Amino acid sequence: MNKGIRKVLICIFCVLSLFSAVSLSACAGGYSIEYELGGGFFLSDQTVPKSFTEEDTEIVLPVPTRYGYKFVGWTWDGQAEPVADAVFSAAEYKKNVTFTAQWSEESNYIVKFNLNYNNCKCTFNNNETVADVTVKYSDRLAWLKNAKPVKDNDYEFVGWYYITGSGDKIQINSSTVFTEKVFGEEREITLNAVCDKMWTDPY
Repeated sequence: MNKGIRKVLICIFCVLSLFSAVSLSACAGGYSIEYELGGGFFLSDQTVPKSFTEEDTEIVLPVPTRYGYKFVGWTWDGQAEPVADAVFSAAEYKKNVTFTAQWSEESNYIVKFNLNYNNCKCTFNNNETVADVTVKYSDRLAWLKNAKPVKDNDYEFVGWYYITGSGDKIQINSSTVFTEKVFGEEREITLNAVCDKMWTDPY
């Protein structure tokens, strides 16, 4: 075989091999997904996609958290307007992609405390009132963990409760995240101290 033809065939073979390797890589390893969170973070129990292949159809994007801010949505190359609860069409996007989180600053919550719910007349640290507290949006009020008002020996403190506009009682504790999922559009919250009379053996 002519040496020139042989060299050409070898070059063609190398190019085809390289193209095949790239194609297999795209199908098997897929394309990478990066996230620019702008000060936010993902919760430890969230599923966060890191790659996709051409065989994938839709990828559900996770919702990040940022204290004091509300998540508006994701933007990416070709999608300038933020999309909340975004479902990414992977089959139409055959390249690496970076999703950028968009945020809007939320107003804080003003939390008031009622020690006289249903004539409970509790006290806290020997005081009949508790000063208002400011809580940032999507933050927690860790102070509640040890905030236990008292009435007298015949009563025990049950917990702090938020009364909704429809009259439902929602218990609020140090793990409660302050968002509209709990309080709706309200930004001034009243937490009511609920006490219950303890049962005593009459004998």
